[in-house]
Parts: sequence; C-alpha cells; structure tokens
Amino acid sequence: MADDLATLLTSVGERPPYVLVGHSLGGVYVRIFADRYRHDIAGVVLDDAFNPDLFGAQVAAAPEDLRDDWLADMDASFRLIEAIEGIDWAGTAEELANASVDGLALEIVVASGRDPRLTDEQAAAVETAWRASLDGLSSRGRVTVADGAGHFIHLTRPELVLDAIHRLVESARRE
Repeated sequence: MADDLATLLTSVGERPPYVLVGHSLGGVYVRIFADRYRHDIAGVVLDDAFNPDLFGAQVAAAPEDLRDDWLADMDASFRLIEAIEGIDWAGTAEELANASVDGLALEIVVASGRDPRLTDEQAAAVETAWRASLDGLSSRGRVTVADGAGHFIHLTRPELVLDAIHRLVESARRE
C-alpha cells in the first residue's frame, strides 16, 4: 500500500513534502509510508488510527478476565482485515513493527471511550498505558482526545482533525 501511494502521488504530479492523514487502518499504512519515505514527510496525522502494535500495553494493563476477550477481538480484526484488504496481515504487522515515525511531526487525534466492563481504576490504568504508547511514537508528537466523538472523528469532530492538519502544514512552512 505504501508503494502504491508513492506511485499515485508521483503520477498525479504531487511533490513532497507530504502531510499524511490516516484514519483507522489507514494509520497503519501512513506509518509504514512515513518510515519508508521519511525524507518526503512533513508530518503525519493519525485520525483514530488502528495501532495494533501498541495494543499489548493496554492488554497488559487490563484485568486478567478481559485480556482473552480483547486478544480474541484483535485476532478477529486481523482476520477481517486480511479478508477485506486482501493483504497478508502477518507481513504487514511485521512491517509496522519495524516502522518508525519517531522524530517526525505527529498529530494523534483519538476518540474517547472505554470498555464498560472496566472500573474507573482499571480504566485509568489502561488509559495510562495507552497514552504512554501513543506518546512513545514520536518525540515530536501531540495527542488530542476527541471527547464525545466516535471512531469517525473526521465526521463528528472535523475541526479537531483539520486543526491537526493545519498545525503540521504551518510547521512545515516555517521549516
């Protein structure tokens, strides 16, 4: 997918630097693209992105009785992605594990929410682990929580995604 995007951008005459925006599974693709074509990237926006490589920290912080359910749900997501996208998930996951956006300007916009089976204390522990994982993606990262938004933040709270894009574009223009 990353190489397809590079070909598409070239074929339509777009020139770097690029600000990439990835929603859901698109977050995986833009992170791999950003790693592979780092010299062409001005910044990355992750719009409630799917970050399965960061999920382990959340699972480890979750109560033991929920871990198997969460892992089964994630495995079902991988199978669905393979079926719909026609990709080898194991290969994509390996690429993602080796991809880095550290040092790139990164805006992460995430929906708020939690598993209703968690107590407040458990939810706080899971959120702390999750935030640490997100914060660890880039030394130049910023996380915005979209309170009241669902998975489609760009539809329910578009101003948050647009603000993130504008910050990266303005930053790129100053550099």
